[in-house]
This record gives sequence, C-alpha cells and structure tokens, in this order.
Amino acid sequence: MQQALIVTIFTVPNFGSVLQTYATQCVVEQFGYKCRVLNYDHNRGEWAKGHGVPEMSFKSKVGNWLGLKAKHRKAKLLKKFVKSHIHLTSPYSTLKDMEENEGTMYDVYIIGSDQVWNTKYTNCDPTFLLEFAHTDKKKISIASSFACKLLDGKYIEIFRKELSKFSALSVREAHGIEILSQLGLRNSQLVLDPTLLLSANQWDVLRKKSLKSEKYILLYLLRYAFEPCPYIYDVLKYYQDKLQCKIIALEGYEGHDPYVKNLKIEDATESTISEFLDYFAQASLVVTSSFHGTAFALNYGVPLLSITPTNGGDRQSSLLEQVKLNQCRLRVNEEITHANPFYDKEQEQINLGKLRKESLDWIEANL
Repeated sequence: MQQALIVTIFTVPNFGSVLQTYATQCVVEQFGYKCRVLNYDHNRGEWAKGHGVPEMSFKSKVGNWLGLKAKHRKAKLLKKFVKSHIHLTSPYSTLKDMEENEGTMYDVYIIGSDQVWNTKYTNCDPTFLLEFAHTDKKKISIASSFACKLLDGKYIEIFRKELSKFSALSVREAHGIEILSQLGLRNSQLVLDPTLLLSANQWDVLRKKSLKSEKYILLYLLRYAFEPCPYIYDVLKYYQDKLQCKIIALEGYEGHDPYVKNLKIEDATESTISEFLDYFAQASLVVTSSFHGTAFALNYGVPLLSITPTNGGDRQSSLLEQVKLNQCRLRVNEEITHANPFYDKEQEQINLGKLRKESLDWIEANL
C-alpha cells in the first residue's frame, strides 16, 4: 500500500481546522493510501519563534490545562477528537527533524487545505511548502488557501521556486488560481474544501443525532479575519423576530457583549464534534462569518446567511459563487433584506454534488 503524508493546520482550537484535517485524511485513504498527518504546530515551532510569534502566556497555559473558560474546554474536546481520529506522526518543531525523519518515508507529500499559504499567520513557514521532503518525492496541493487577493511581494520568489517543484496544484478559492497564475503556475485547479468532499451522509457517521425540541438559528461567529460585529447581531435580531426562535451560538458567544442583551442566545461553545454536526444538520437558519460555517450549512442544505467583509476577496464568497448561491451572502453593513437565506435545497445539492465529483476526480488523478 502506498503511503501519504498530509501537512496542514489542525492545532488551533477551531472546529473547521480540525474537521478539514479529518476530511482530507478520509479522502486520501479512500483512494487506497495509508495516511499520516504531520504533527506540527506552526505557532510553537522553531520558525514561529524566529519570526517573533509570542509564546503562549503562563496564564493561558494554566487556563487551558484547568479548562477555566468555555474556549479552553472546547480546545480540550477538539484535542481529544484529534487524538482518537487523526493518524499523527511524532511531534516536530524544526524543519531539520522533519527532513531527517519524515523526508523520505512517503510516496506522496500533500499540503492542504486550510490557510496553509496565508503568510500573515505562517510567515511563509517552509514546512507548508513541503521543503523538508526530499527533492525526488512527489508533492501535491489539495485545496490550499492563500486567504488573500495578493501574495505579499517579499514571498513571491520563494513561492514560485518551491511550488514549481509540485507535480499538481489545487486551491479552494478563485483568488488562489489568480495568484498561482501570476507566479507562472498556470495548470492549477479549483477544488472544494475537503469538508465538502465528504457528503452529509458521510459526516453523519460522526454525528450524534438528537431530536431538537424547538427550532433555532445557529450562530457560528469568527472575528479574526474581519470584524462582523455589531452588524451580525442586527442580522440575528432581524431573523429572530422573523422566525420567532432562539439562537444557539457554537462559536463567538460573549455574554457580556452589550449587543446580545436583546437576543435570546444559548451558549454551545463546549460542543463536541458530534454535537457540532448535529447543530448544523437541524438548524432552521445558519448565520456565520466563517468559511467552514458556510461549508457545513451548504453540505447539510440548511438556510444560510454568510457575512463577508466589505472589501471582497473573502473565502465564503468564492464558495457561494461556485454553488450559485450569491443570494446567501451579506457584506458587513449591507441592507439585510438584500440577501435571501432560503434556497432550493435539491438544486443546491445537485450543484454541490457535481463540484464534489470534479474535485475528487482531480485528486484521484493526481495522487
């Protein structure tokens, strides 16, 4: 059996990062490969230290260890899932150790998906360009993301040099195709994020199904890429009044925020992966500023409002354009009634299924 090594981001306490890692592993394994995921935390490694990324504070370490806050307890649940479901290598913190121990062991080296090429957060970490793999090894990219319109000029030559060594390149956003083309790499492919390469039925293997007693709006709020608040609370208030139901917050809930006082919100921050999937599957409406929040709503065919930045170039918009659902997008401060979260699920699933097949065919042909 041929062996593959996946290099991606999964150590941040984020549902989407963990689930895209699991999905990538599942997809590669379904094509007959024995798979491992590089056990590497880009925020704690040698490269991060050399580029001024601060170490976790003692206070944060204690909080994580004791589970003092909901976000700490959620992080523990995600780590437990990773330990039980992801096939990890030994842990690494230096490129040299990776090269010596993992650089020749595999038939194919895979980078992706998630924001592995977002230099704002990775500082052009060579691990995510697979520089540790020996030169005679096959390298491919599956749904990697730059998460920007333009690559920082100081990294252009590095990316051009290293990515030219890949046998196949795919990205998950249209802007990624444009960036690669500007680097002279014109045979790249647009594919779906791995979380969308598994169908809802496949995700249901992990899902803890429960009968919800009442309908709800699901909030999945992330704020690191852009600021959707307080606008997103106005959207929630509008649809809560319209649908006459409660709101369940899977991510981003802060009870002390003055804007949530008039909203009936239930905090579900400490959900397991199984509960996360079930919340999406049974929601009456998903309101999110997250790419993966958008992805899971689409996978389950749930009504959706995806909040995006005003300047465009965001990851959600690229995905919504692919499935022909621009109607589900709201730019920050846009008139709320300009969007329509309700759509023809049957047609959406047909569109998504076609894209899924095209993506899987490309991956199988290039592994």
